[in-house]
Amino acid sequence: TMRGTPFIYQGQELGMTNNFWHDIKEIDDVQTKGQYNLALSEGFSEQEAMKFIRYFTRDNARTPMHWNNTKNAGFSNAETWLPVNENYIDINAENEKNDSDSVLNWYKKLIALRKNHDVLIYGDYHEIYSDDEKIFCFVREHDGRKIITLANFSNEYIKIPDDLLNLKIIMSSENDFDFHELKPLEARIYEN
Repeated sequence: TMRGTPFIYQGQELGMTNNFWHDIKEIDDVQTKGQYNLALSEGFSEQEAMKFIRYFTRDNARTPMHWNNTKNAGFSNAETWLPVNENYIDINAENEKNDSDSVLNWYKKLIALRKNHDVLIYGDYHEIYSDDEKIFCFVREHDGRKIITLANFSNEYIKIPDDLLNLKIIMSSENDFDFHELKPLEARIYEN
């Protein structure tokens, strides 16, 4: 719902997670290998160096796409250039396709929402409630129409600001929601 050209990359539409790298030999990224060797030359152990690179390697987002729960996540029958994340059994396109609550179907709904609301393509952007460290909220406005996106970035329940209570909710990341509060990590989209 933000400005700009949305793009979907490397399985984020499935909620694919970072792989757990057991050994530097699994890594393909030259920069990551350099960081690993630098950590070793600085006196860190192999385990410490692996811990560092697990957080920052670009290979986290370069593992094969999870199409289904067959060998190599249905990506290929051949050996893959990087190991397939072990959670491909549960996180894969085939499983998510028919699950109305899946990350994949959330992305599909967001894409359809954007296609059907010019305000999300051409609208101006204004952040609101910027002093609140737990929520991120902004308005897209165009030709007298407004769409407001509200996201709870905390692990706490958050009271909905009073001026949003009378607006129409057009999407929520939660099926059962309270009109007066956001659940932890919940996102909602309103229109006036």
